[in-house]
This record gives sequence, structure tokens and C-alpha cells, in this order.
Amino acid sequence: MVVVVMMIMIMTKKQQNQMMMVVLIMTAIMMIMRIIKNMMMVMRMMRMMILKLMMMMTMMMTMMMMLMMILMLMTMMMTMIDDDDDDDDDDDDDDDDDDDDDDDDDDDDDDDDDDDDDDDDDDDDDDDDDDDDDDDTDGDDDDDDFLINMQY
Repeated sequence: MVVVVMMIMIMTKKQQNQMMMVVLIMTAIMMIMRIIKNMMMVMRMMRMMILKLMMMMTMMMTMMMMLMMILMLMTMMMTMIDDDDDDDDDDDDDDDDDDDDDDDDDDDDDDDDDDDDDDDDDDDDDDDDDDDDDDDTDGDDDDDDFLINMQY
């Protein structure tokens, strides 16, 4: 008994789940066997055919209920084990996202080049209208103030 407890302590979570599933199935099978044995004893004692049929029906119903319980336990344990695997997959996906972030940094550098092109366009605008030039500088000052406030 002590050896079994030590083995369970050493096992990982997934192995413990599998072990619990096996133990539950074994106990359910033992209960079914006991019920069948008791029913057979009662059926031998009974003389009337109607009562024997009734006992047969109840025995079949209990068997079906036990089988359904075993199936439900097995599916529950299997889903628990599958969830652990899914979590591992999610971690791998997170690593992939980190790689994508690195790519985004490269794209930012490209955006800086585009900003330089925009500055050239602003110079062209300055040549066209002096009034627009004043509006642009006011707008730029507001943007700079906004960025400074964001830093604090």
C-alpha cells in the first residue's frame, strides 16, 4: 500500500488522471459483478415467473446505468487529458506571436522612410499656399505638445 502511494506521488498530473480513470473503471466493474451475483441469488430463491422477469428487467437497467456512468467518466477523463495538450499548443502559438512582433519592428523602420517622403510633400504644399503653411505649423505644434504630454 505504501509503495502504491509513493508511486502516485512520483507520477505526473497526466499519469495521475489516467490512473484515476483505471481505478474508477475497476471499482465500477466490481460493483457490477456484486450486483449481478446478488441478483442471481435472489432469482434462485424466487419461484414465481413474473417476479423473475421483473428482477431480470431491473438487473438490465442497473447494468445499463453502470455502463453509462463508466462511459461518462471515461469521456470526462479523456477531455481533461486533452485540455492539457491544448494548453501546450497555445504556448507554442504565443511564441509564434513574439516572432511576428519582431517583424512589426522591421515594418516600423519602413514607416520612418515613408515619413521622410511626407516631409517632401509638405515642402511642396508650402510653395503653393502661404495660408496653409501657417495652419500646418499650428497643427504640428499641437501634435508635439500632445506627444510630450504622453511621455509624462
